[in-house]
Amino acid sequence: MFGPHRLKNLCCATLVAVLATSPSQAGDAAAPPSAPVLKRQQALVKGLLVKEISSSVFAGKASQMNATATPLAVPQSPSLLYFNQEVGDDMTTALREVRKHLTVRHGGWPVGYDIQLAFEDKYGAKDGPSAALACAVMLESLITGLEIDPALALTGDLNADGSIQPVGGVADKIRGAAARECTLVGIPKGNEPAISDLLALEGIAPFLGPQLLTLSRLDDALALAPAVRSPALARAIADFTSVQIVLKNRGLPSLANPYVKDRLASIVAAAPNHLSARLLLQVSLKQAPQFLTLRGSMDQIDQTAEAIFKASCTRQTDVLAPNELDKALKRFVLLRPKLEPRVRRYADSACELGHILLRFQKTPPRTPAAQSEYAASLKGAASQVDTELDLLRTDRAVADELFK
Repeated sequence: MFGPHRLKNLCCATLVAVLATSPSQAGDAAAPPSAPVLKRQQALVKGLLVKEISSSVFAGKASQMNATATPLAVPQSPSLLYFNQEVGDDMTTALREVRKHLTVRHGGWPVGYDIQLAFEDKYGAKDGPSAALACAVMLESLITGLEIDPALALTGDLNADGSIQPVGGVADKIRGAAARECTLVGIPKGNEPAISDLLALEGIAPFLGPQLLTLSRLDDALALAPAVRSPALARAIADFTSVQIVLKNRGLPSLANPYVKDRLASIVAAAPNHLSARLLLQVSLKQAPQFLTLRGSMDQIDQTAEAIFKASCTRQTDVLAPNELDKALKRFVLLRPKLEPRVRRYADSACELGHILLRFQKTPPRTPAAQSEYAASLKGAASQVDTELDLLRTDRAVADELFK
C-alpha cells in the first residue's frame, strides 16, 4: 500500500495498526471518544536546516515545511503520520516523539486522515532531529486551528514530555533564516551558548536581522507561533523592531543611549526568553562575555585549522586552494583573543603547524637534507598538536563542560 520510504517513516503504533487491521474491520470500529478532531487540513511553517559543505563547515537554510491531512478511505482508521520523502533514522525517531507528546497532550490521536509532512525541497534526503519542533507546531495547528505566523522559523528537537532539546548548527540556521527574510526565529534554550558565541565573533550585526527567542517547551513555541500573540509578547517584539531601526541607523554607539538601554530592559522584563534583547542589553551594560564558550572555542579552532590539518595529514600543500593556509593563519590571529583561555595552547600548536606548512609551500626544500629537516619539523609540530589535544581530552573539567 505504501512505498518503502513511507513504511519506514510510519510511527510504530500506526504501522502495527495498518498491518493488523483490514479495511472491513476498521470500518466496524468506532472512533475512540478522546480522539481529537482536526480543525485544519493544512499548516505551514519554516523549518531551519543545515547542509555540510566540508568536514566542519555548514550552510543554513530555511525550508518551507507543510503538514497536509487528507481523508482516509476508512474514516475511523487511526490517522497515519509520516514524511512523504526520504528521511533518516534520527528524523523518524524524532517524529515518533512528537506524536507521543501530542497524543498525551490531546488525550488521543486523530482518526480518519493521512497526514503527510514535507519540506519544499522534497527530493533531497533529510536527517537529524531539528525539524521535530516545526513538525509539532504544524500538527498542533491541524488539531487546534492555530494560525502560524508566516515570518516565523523554528528549529529544535522535541521529547515526548514536551521539552525542547538543543540541536546543532544554530548560528548557520539563523543566517539561513535571515536570507529567507524571516523576522522571528525560535531556538532551543539549550542553544543559548552558541548565540553568545555568535555575539563574541560577529558583534551585534546578526541581531539586526531575525529576532531570536529561546524555547524550553512546546508551549513556548505555541506562544510565539501565532500571528496574534499575547499583548506582552507582541509589544516586546514591536519594541525590539524599533531598537533594531535605531541600531541600523546609528550603529553600535547607540547602545549607550539611556533610551535604548531602558527599552531593551523593558523588553527583557516582558519577554525573558527574548534572547536578542537580552544579549544586546548585556552589551549596552558592558556585561557581554569576553570569550567564546569552551565548545565554541574548540569548534572555531577546528574550522580554522581544517586546511592545516588536511595538508599535514598528506604532507602536501598542493591539496589546498591558493592562499588557504595564509587565510587560516590570519584567521587565527583574529580569533586567539576571543578563545577560552584553556584552549589557546591547542590553537597555538595548530597555528605553528600551519606556519611550517606555509614556509614549505612558499619555499619547497630542494636538497635531501632540507627535506629531512622539513619532515622532522612537521612531525614535531603535528605531535605537539596531538599532545595539546590529549591534555584537553584528559582534563576532567574540560571533558565535563564539553559533554554538557
